[in-house]
Amino acid sequence: MKGIDVSKYQKLINWDKVDASGIDFALIRAGMGNVISQKDKFFDTNVQNALAQGLHVGVYYFSYAVSVADAQKEADICNEIIKPYKGKLDFPIAFDYEYDSINYFKRVIGRTPTNVEIDSFAVAFLERLKSYGWFVNIYTNNDFIRSGRFSRDTISKYDVWLADYSGGPDFPCGIQQTGSTGRVPGINGNGDMDI
Repeated sequence: MKGIDVSKYQKLINWDKVDASGIDFALIRAGMGNVISQKDKFFDTNVQNALAQGLHVGVYYFSYAVSVADAQKEADICNEIIKPYKGKLDFPIAFDYEYDSINYFKRVIGRTPTNVEIDSFAVAFLERLKSYGWFVNIYTNNDFIRSGRFSRDTISKYDVWLADYSGGPDFPCGIQQTGSTGRVPGINGNGDMDI
């Protein structure tokens, strides 16, 4: 199946054109951080229009967690944002922790988070969302896997959405993000492509 992942940065999307182009699924950003005001302003529009086109829909949430409690709060907010779509979202809800998340931790805490801390944030977020009845996965990349940002136990426990632009996936995954410069009718500019 061919898919895309989108957020407010794609602005208004013509989902009719996206569907007609052969896209099967969309992974849509719900928001980021630990306050509800950081909900992605295009989330509801994107989810509703993607579902109306009959696309499979999943969600991702960008984490700025600096503690386990913070990650759990992010999961609570994510749940608040997505619960109107319970029973309609048939792809996973992803925890998205990236280099910007690490840089934020450095600014707030004054040091780099340890791999154990990053792993604990992921598990806290994903387990909290699972407790609300959601199917979850973890978004990551080859560098994070090789450097142990997420433990082997965590990576083996959850489905993986892997950013790997080198061809076939270098690590077993359910979803692979294959590039960030895709062009899809109905979306202005470059977009992230997934299979």
